[in-house]
Order: sequence, then structure tokens, then C-alpha cells
Amino acid sequence: MMENTIYKETEIGLIPEDWEVSRLGEIAEIATGQSAPQGEEYFKNGKYPFIRVSHLSNEGYKIISYDLINDKA
Repeated sequence: MMENTIYKETEIGLIPEDWEVSRLGEIAEIATGQSAPQGEEYFKNGKYPFIRVSHLSNEGYKIISYDLINDKA
């Protein structure tokens, strides 16, 4: 946790005070049946979160990490 950040308790645990808890489907497009982008050119200078199944945990589907993709992807 960052030293100067104020946190609040939520149903998913502590988060920075200025964050909100949302369902993934409310803030992102969920797509299936497509292959993940392959190759560094899709990730270089990435700005869009790309979440893979391997980035999720079984504890309420908490996102534990993600990749950033660019406009080429």
C-alpha cells in the first residue's frame, strides 16, 4: 500500500478512497472465443487493460494482474 493514500473498506477489501467497486461487465467489454494477441507489437506502449483467465483468482474473481494492449491489438 502507498504511504500517503487514504483507504476505505469495501466488500472486496481495502481500496484507495477515490476508487469505486464495480462489476467487470459494467466497465469493460467481455469477449470470448478469440485468441489473445500474440507478439510484442500488440503490447508495446499499451494503454488498454487486457485481462486473461490466468490473471484471475478463484477468490471472487479478483484481478491479480493484467496486460496492457495498444490500438494494433
